[in-house]
Amino acid sequence: RERTGSELAETLAEAHVSATRDELRNAQNDVLMLRHALRETEEELDAYRKTYEFVCERGGVEKVREALRGAGATSTGTAQREEGEAVVVDADATRDDELRGALDDVLRLQHAMREQEGELEVCRRAYAFVNERGGLEKVQRELRDAAEAASIGVDNVTVDANVYDARVKELESEIAALKQSHANAMNVEKARMIDLERAMSDRDNETAQAVSDALSQALEESEAKNRELEEELNRALWEEELRLKSLEAEMRDRLESSSGGESTSVTTLVTQAEEARVRAEKKAELLELELQAFEQSTVDALCDAAEKLQHSEEGLKSLEQDLLEARSMVSTLEFQKSEIEQAMNDAESRFAEDFSNAQHHRDELEARIRELEETIERAAGAEEIAELTMNISNLESQKHEVEQAMRENESRFFDELFEARNQRDGFEARVRELEENLQRND
Repeated sequence: RERTGSELAETLAEAHVSATRDELRNAQNDVLMLRHALRETEEELDAYRKTYEFVCERGGVEKVREALRGAGATSTGTAQREEGEAVVVDADATRDDELRGALDDVLRLQHAMREQEGELEVCRRAYAFVNERGGLEKVQRELRDAAEAASIGVDNVTVDANVYDARVKELESEIAALKQSHANAMNVEKARMIDLERAMSDRDNETAQAVSDALSQALEESEAKNRELEEELNRALWEEELRLKSLEAEMRDRLESSSGGESTSVTTLVTQAEEARVRAEKKAELLELELQAFEQSTVDALCDAAEKLQHSEEGLKSLEQDLLEARSMVSTLEFQKSEIEQAMNDAESRFAEDFSNAQHHRDELEARIRELEETIERAAGAEEIAELTMNISNLESQKHEVEQAMRENESRFFDELFEARNQRDGFEARVRELEENLQRND
């Protein structure tokens, strides 16, 4: 790090060129050695082939064995013939094994030669690529530019990732605050509905109790008044009967005492008794009329109370109907609220999943960029450097596509969040309107 970039690049390039030349020389030497070994193996293989062709020309192994047996019989006898057959069999088996081994060696040598030639071709292409690029100096400049561009790209990715992480944290805090405010608003609305139901129930109970108390009081007053009138009527009748009885007794006493007194006094007494009877009858009629009038007023009061009770019952029925409608509306609004919350949760889960996938993809791209940077530092040739530079540019374009997709997901999430807020505002306005209707009904 203390050395300058140009000196380091020149040193690396010179070391790379010298290492490449050494590898070329070593590869050429290996190729020459492999070719020499291949020629030797081919010579041995030709010798084996000639032997095999000779045996085939002689009619095969059996005929050669018969010829050997004949030669052994004429020269050395049966023992030597058997030894000759064993030697021929062993020689055939040995030659077959050696032939197979030689073929395998030839195949291995050919494969090794192809690998060495491939490495030589790669080195030649790298050397030609360096020459086409304008020489070692230009390649060094391209390496430095690629390293600087990769470093700048990594820094930009890191900065963008930090900014995006901060934005995601802000979004998460805003979503949590929105959920909390929405939950608080729903709790307040539920408390209001509970208070309204309790107030309506208390009012219904108070109305029914008031009507019942009024009817009971009216009936008690009517019964008390009837009892008073009946007692007064009975008392008046009893007094009149007593007075009539006393008058009759007095008249009888006077008649008996006078025994034929004056007719005028008798007539007067009879007239007085008749007048008293008429007055008593009139008084009884008046009392009966008063009783009928009171009964009529009582009946009218009861009819009015019944009519008021009917109106109260109709009002209670209408209030109950309004309450049922309000409850159904509240149920509908709660269902809509649950759908809105479900939509918000789905949008949040989709956003979280998209963000997680994008972040995972971004981490993979950053890891691949770091791997490419490390590969650039230990690159073995200019062609590989160019390929790595192309891969870096492709990864940068993929990173920009991922960031664009993340921004689109963020925009879509904000749109869905705005729509959910509008639906929640409509829900709160509907609840307030329902409360105002209930208050007007009260």
